[in-house]
Amino acid sequence: MTGFYPLLWAKAYGTDPSREWIIALRDLSFDQISAGFNRMVLEKLQYPPNPIQFRTLCFPKPEELGLPSENQAFNESLKSNCDKHPWVKEMLRTMSSEDAYEFRRADAKTARTLFKTHWNLIIDRVMAGEEAPDIELEIEDKPVKASKETAAEGMAALRGLFGD
Repeated sequence: MTGFYPLLWAKAYGTDPSREWIIALRDLSFDQISAGFNRMVLEKLQYPPNPIQFRTLCFPKPEELGLPSENQAFNESLKSNCDKHPWVKEMLRTMSSEDAYEFRRADAKTARTLFKTHWNLIIDRVMAGEEAPDIELEIEDKPVKASKETAAEGMAALRGLFGD
């Protein structure tokens, strides 16, 4: 990193790798670390990243894996219609009932945090080479067209159930 940020790097981190850097990078491959340097250059980072920021740069973005961006996936996950990416549907399907309940009722910050936890699990699955699962089609809410007579009979039956 001293080659990229000669003065800033030495001032911020010294010349020898710190324990934090070793921990952050110890399980990464050469190719992953190389990808981190490439992304750092492409994103034109003005300041040296900390160990966690650099580690994040070493992994592909969701879009590079064929997934929607995090923001797009979050927005899709909030929709109640059927128009969702297959992996967004899978994420929602695999949430525990408690997490799903909290996700739907939480404030924006809590919902985003919960989403990120589950979305990162999906990203890990895709990075491991897992194919998108076949998700059963959701039942679409389509209005039923009926004749006026049939509709009147149905309404009368409902009124009878409620004592009207």
